[in-house]
Amino acid sequence: MTDRAKSVLSASALSLAAIALTLVPTGYSFMTLSVCAVCLATVKLLLCLPARGASPESSAGLGPVERVAVIALVFVFLSLLPLPAPLTRITGSGRHAQNTLAANAVSEAGNTGLVPAGTQPLFSATRNKAGTLRVLTLLAACFSALSLASRLTPPHRRRMLTVLVWTGAALAAAGIVSLYWRHQGDTLWWKLPVSHALPPPIACFRNRNHFAALLAALLPPAIALTVENTYGKRPFSAVLSAVPAFVMAAAVAVSGSRGGWVACLAGMVFLAFGLLTVRRAIAGIAMIFLACAFVGTILSAPSNYLHDRVADLRRMEKSDSYITRTSAWRDSLRIWKAYPFLGVGANGFRATYPQFRTTSESSFMTHPENEYVQLLVDGGLAGVMIALMLAAAFAYLAKRSLPSAAIQPTLVVALCATMASVLTTAAIDFAMHIPLYAVVVVTLLGLLLSPVPEPAMPRFAFGASALILAAAVAAGIWSAGRARRDDPVWMSKAGPDELASALAWSPTSSYTWYYLGRKAWGRLDADGTAFGEKCLSRAVAYDPNNYRIWRELALLRAGMGDSKGAEAAARRVRDLRAWVHVALPAGIEQEQ
Repeated sequence: MTDRAKSVLSASALSLAAIALTLVPTGYSFMTLSVCAVCLATVKLLLCLPARGASPESSAGLGPVERVAVIALVFVFLSLLPLPAPLTRITGSGRHAQNTLAANAVSEAGNTGLVPAGTQPLFSATRNKAGTLRVLTLLAACFSALSLASRLTPPHRRRMLTVLVWTGAALAAAGIVSLYWRHQGDTLWWKLPVSHALPPPIACFRNRNHFAALLAALLPPAIALTVENTYGKRPFSAVLSAVPAFVMAAAVAVSGSRGGWVACLAGMVFLAFGLLTVRRAIAGIAMIFLACAFVGTILSAPSNYLHDRVADLRRMEKSDSYITRTSAWRDSLRIWKAYPFLGVGANGFRATYPQFRTTSESSFMTHPENEYVQLLVDGGLAGVMIALMLAAAFAYLAKRSLPSAAIQPTLVVALCATMASVLTTAAIDFAMHIPLYAVVVVTLLGLLLSPVPEPAMPRFAFGASALILAAAVAAGIWSAGRARRDDPVWMSKAGPDELASALAWSPTSSYTWYYLGRKAWGRLDADGTAFGEKCLSRAVAYDPNNYRIWRELALLRAGMGDSKGAEAAARRVRDLRAWVHVALPAGIEQEQ
């Protein structure tokens, strides 16, 4: 296979993956990401096979980046290894105690006939196996996309940019339609049903912040393509490439996403100063005016919603978003102190945060709205070190690739501006956990790199590619039908067998304990009620500020005749919500 053929195959795989993740987003079906990860990893493996007549670069890999990628995959995979509860002592005393409680609960559920007797659950180091499997799949897709993007020839790199930019423009146009003409309701693309959320979904995103973040990342390349066409005296192409830039900027402005505004401005300002360094002074000055026009559009738009969003920025420290985020960041440090070295496992935040939160808000947080904080919580010090090694390896390889850059300096500056936008978004949101955003971003960053032409690289690159493919396949098979085991909506509809299995996958999930206890309590017999009380007691231990679970526990204990226990639970409800009344039997109420 020639270099050109490999480039065509890489570009095709990347384009199809981006389109698939757009049309059937993982917010609706996890299978999309799984299939994309396997396909991208398969193409990467095929391209690592040495070919007759091919240049050394076409058979090599990304060297230091791939070495760290292997370390990252192994780190995540080891956290997934299933072990019997007694053997989990090697993962730490805290995890072992949690696993033992869950194993005893599953055994008792078997004794009461709630699940088949004799079930022996297996536990992993991660506190959320379903979430970790999703991250493992995402990592496989991202590492593959990064490698494939680095193999594109100069013409295909520019075409890849064009495809991604126009994909972003199509998303932006759909988002504007969704906001002002045809609302989507609780659907993606007006067809795919998802759970209710406020504000509602937009285009293929359940969260408009992620919608705006993707467009903010794609805007610098779109502007750079317009600049290059203008300086190249291609007026028609310049006008044509300006269309997606204008549509995406407009969509970010009217989206109401304050994080999107900040990320967009960060990219535009970086691009403006970057253009001044590559002899595009007029374009750089024009960019400064465009950034001012972007801000002016937001401030002067005839929309009460946008005015309210701007007003919140002016009093940021008093806004609900700021208070919620900063509170989650502080509470996340408490989680890290409990799991300092290895963390709680990739995506384990959602299963451990309720236990450590200081707020009693009813909202269910799945992420701390900050990728840097989540990295510390999920990966611990080990994960942070791996991330720093990956960043250093990328910077080294990018610097090594720039002298022979396969794209124009203007586009190099634009991709660096995209990095500025991405790093800004990471400080205020969790967009890198969204597959479409992550795959598009790493594809853009891969355009800055070139394969390492070292004799030892082909063999290692092939081994790394095989490992990435194996990880993608294993994660897809392992999580088939079980990818939503950490979703409270799924738990509310699951049967006792499924909940018992989910408990082994996430021993600290208060929602899993709660719904398992509800199933046992619903049997209306003595054994089921007693077991249900134990599960609900464990649920409030893992979410002590959830007044709803405390209220149900009070009612359950009252029905069992445990007046002191019911009174203690009711008192806790009043501490959390003074206006909530728990209707306990008269005798117990007199004790209050």
